[in-house]
Amino acid sequence: AVDAVAKLSLAGQKYITRAAVTTTDGNILCAVEYTTVTNNNVRIYKIDPEGNTTMVSLNTVALTTLGGQFRHPTLVTLANGNVLCIFWAIDTAGNTANVQVYQTIDQGTTWDLISNRGLQTEIDITGLTLQRIAGAATASQCVLFLEAYKSSGTNRNLCFQYASVSQGTKFTYVAQTPASATTYRVHQPNVVVYNGVYVLSFIRNDNTIGVTQFTDAYADLFNALVFANVTDIIGVDFAHFFFFLYWKS
Repeated sequence: AVDAVAKLSLAGQKYITRAAVTTTDGNILCAVEYTTVTNNNVRIYKIDPEGNTTMVSLNTVALTTLGGQFRHPTLVTLANGNVLCIFWAIDTAGNTANVQVYQTIDQGTTWDLISNRGLQTEIDITGLTLQRIAGAATASQCVLFLEAYKSSGTNRNLCFQYASVSQGTKFTYVAQTPASATTYRVHQPNVVVYNGVYVLSFIRNDNTIGVTQFTDAYADLFNALVFANVTDIIGVDFAHFFFFLYWKS
């Protein structure tokens, strides 16, 4: 016997995988931004060690409430094994952005909203297109880097740094890259923790990736001392591609 299979129509739909982590029990969690012609949905797909896949829908909003923005969910694994899902929350009336934070304490089976406004200082998004969120956590701190693209100015890729000592419930503003200077260009940031130390990588220009490490999430990274000690990886083709994709358009 052959099962009947209905044709799947994806017209007007997008499945965008934004982040993935492996839990302490070997489950793979994928944060996906699913959009239709009317709604934006943040969801988590869980693949267990046996290959079984389940999905949990975290949050759905109408596209009209986003002002043309995407929500870019990311996943952050805490030191205790719990996982956070963090994504943009847009206030179109006030032209500001914050983040919503969900947490799983059971390897991704269930999720709870732990913060509706995770940033204690909201971001003015006038003239900005919101981009990726990257985060990582040590035993005592959690750091977030939030990127936005500016429609005009010298340094069009802005990066905001926030930090938390409350397991990601609330994040304090630390610093941001200046819009008027190109010294501290940070594009497509990614941060991980290795042996208790944060390691940040990012695209610096059209063929260079920068890598640096730090231990304090509350230390302003966008300064001359830090950037004088960034390790540059020269001649990276995908850095060239992303730089032109976002900077030269």
